[in-house]
Amino acid sequence: MMRIPIVRASIPYLGVSFGVAFLGWWGWRQTGYQAFAFVSLIAVALFASLVYFFRDPERARPYDPNLVLSPADGRVRKIHRTAGSQEVEIFLAVWNVHVQRAPVSGKVMSQRFTKGTYFAAYDDRSGTRNTRCATRFVSPRGRVRMLQVAGILARKVECWVRPGDRVRQGQRVGLIHLGSQVRVKLPRRTRVLIKLGSLVHGGLTPIAKWR
Repeated sequence: MMRIPIVRASIPYLGVSFGVAFLGWWGWRQTGYQAFAFVSLIAVALFASLVYFFRDPERARPYDPNLVLSPADGRVRKIHRTAGSQEVEIFLAVWNVHVQRAPVSGKVMSQRFTKGTYFAAYDDRSGTRNTRCATRFVSPRGRVRMLQVAGILARKVECWVRPGDRVRQGQRVGLIHLGSQVRVKLPRRTRVLIKLGSLVHGGLTPIAKWR
């Protein structure tokens, strides 16, 4: 029997959609009203969409201390460069995997959760105004920050690691519900390997290389 790996956070969403589907089917069987059947079909479609959205595929890539991997699936929307750092902004569409993975192996230095607003994930203001969680990792080669940004729908960010935890590159470290953005802040001494518009996959795609 094929197993579809999904995250546990999906259980409330799946439970509600399944319950509505069952009640719609039961109402249709009891009354014969087509409206109940329609509601049931919509709920079944929603259930299937949520299973797809909350999928959590197994991924493995040989550890490479010289690389920084993408923490998320999506498309590179912007690359911000300043005098001391550079930041890769990844937009996650609803069809992307929304589990985040550690970009480097090392230790969680710090973590800060900020309650904010809920602009759409593609809005330029979302990275500094929305609800978000900033996690800083220190590796043998340097420090990397991952910023999980909530979107306009479910508005929830989960962080599965805490300061002091040891992580390995590609390890699952968090989840953003239903629409989001992830930013990776890198030192200037890294060389960014991707371009604007590039498609990336969490735990698989190298986005930068240590110089």
